[in-house]
Amino acid sequence: MKIKYNANKFYHGLKIIINNEPYSIENHELFKPGKGQTIVRVKLRKLKDGKLIKKTLKSTDSVKSANILDINAIYLYNDTKIWYFMNKFNFDQIAIKKKIILKKIKWLSPKIKYTITLWNKNAISINIPNFINLTVIETEPCKNENINKNTKIAKLNNGIKIKIPLFVKNGNIIKIDTRNKKYISRIK
Repeated sequence: MKIKYNANKFYHGLKIIINNEPYSIENHELFKPGKGQTIVRVKLRKLKDGKLIKKTLKSTDSVKSANILDINAIYLYNDTKIWYFMNKFNFDQIAIKKKIILKKIKWLSPKIKYTITLWNKNAISINIPNFINLTVIETEPCKNENINKNTKIAKLNNGIKIKIPLFVKNGNIIKIDTRNKKYISRIK
């Protein structure tokens, strides 16, 4: 059963359906003009692709709630078309099509926990952790001419190349900020 919400009852994080698409409310403001009906200005994040939109509704307008479920899952493997994850709670496998995770494939590593968003029991998006630990598989040894640079380029086990400090060596595990692909610290 879908619950209906009036626009004046919106709150941050509420998942709703607009134009047959699931959205999450990022921000909302009620405006009461001198004359006329109260309006609600809403910033919505489209759950399928993460785009942010703005919409203005009357306070009496109603929308349906979205049947959204976020699941913590561990990445297992892929067959180049489908990526498979395991639900940490009940150990069920979740299959996600490549087109859903296309821009995030480079951050998928086995045994790392991801949040998968399901809409009507179908996976629509995956959230990558802000920080992830990866192994340096290829980098140059520190040379005297590199000392003035303070950084060098390293290739990580997921194929991404980033700048790292000179003291990091092949085989080291480092913490990376996935939002900007920057080195944070050496783990071991």
